[in-house]
Amino acid sequence: MALPHSRASVPDVADGRGVRPSSGRKAGRLSCPATIHVPSGTASRTIMMRLTAAIALALAPALAASQAAAQDWFTIYGYPELPETDVIQISPGISSWQDQVAVEVRTTRKAMRTGYGGVPYRSYQGLAAVDCNSRKGWFLTLSFYTQPAWQGTVSKTVTFKPEEAPMIFSEIPGAPAVKLITAACAAVR
Repeated sequence: MALPHSRASVPDVADGRGVRPSSGRKAGRLSCPATIHVPSGTASRTIMMRLTAAIALALAPALAASQAAAQDWFTIYGYPELPETDVIQISPGISSWQDQVAVEVRTTRKAMRTGYGGVPYRSYQGLAAVDCNSRKGWFLTLSFYTQPAWQGTVSKTVTFKPEEAPMIFSEIPGAPAVKLITAACAAVR
């Protein structure tokens, strides 16, 4: 007895073309690797609903963790979901003292760069100080990574004196340092 088949196109991973399941296959055989045949009826629908619920429950913690991690940073520039692009983010956990603000900053670049002290990097994360009166900002510490999106191990951590390493995001349009300073100062007012 032939089972009902889906008419939807299923992408073929090998060559990118759409593949249609062929009709007339015998029960128990798959028409393509991505197709699962389930006999019609109430029992099979119940099995599929339970399977779907189990998969959703299994994936929920990972999805929640990834969404929480993405929400822990405010994006000043770029698209964080695309690690092969330039991205600048600040942490919303900002503290202030006198007329200065301390903010965590992280940046990932689309290509290898050379940072302060001649350190090669693809991304970095660090602590910056912002003077809200003078509208200037500088890095106090930077941890450099050779991989994009803060992946892998830290290749080097550098500590700077106040005003020694100004926040400059070379070759990123739109004055991201000004936006970062404005956002940091607005957060503490």
